[in-house]
Amino acid sequence: MYHKLFIIVSIFSFSFLFQGCGGGGGSSGGGTQEPVTFTAYTDLSWISPKTRTDGSYLISTSIAGYKVYYGNDNDNLKLLVDIQGTGIDEYRIGVPTAGSYFFAIAAYDTQGIEGELSNIELKDAISFDD
Repeated sequence: MYHKLFIIVSIFSFSFLFQGCGGGGGSSGGGTQEPVTFTAYTDLSWISPKTRTDGSYLISTSIAGYKVYYGNDNDNLKLLVDIQGTGIDEYRIGVPTAGSYFFAIAAYDTQGIEGELSNIELKDAISFDD
């Protein structure tokens, strides 16, 4: 039993709203984080969840962080970054190269229980040089 996660993904004036729902523990995405060299970025922002999937109130301090998954294939997402901390609702994500990537986010609580991935969205990343 985890919580709903609403995510707003934006770059410049484009915004996509997608909803993820929580589940038990465990991740639907990749495994351990692999080293990546970043030459491009995209900005992500989201609305922190207020309720668990059973509808019960979620205390904001119960959220320990968010894990961001990405990939070129929406069926094969890998962990890109573990954003630890409460009160975080936006993050500039570095990616290997400019182009389009699929992104999804999962929130996790102070006990380390990770909710299910949000809906997967395709997002453009731009070069640091642009």
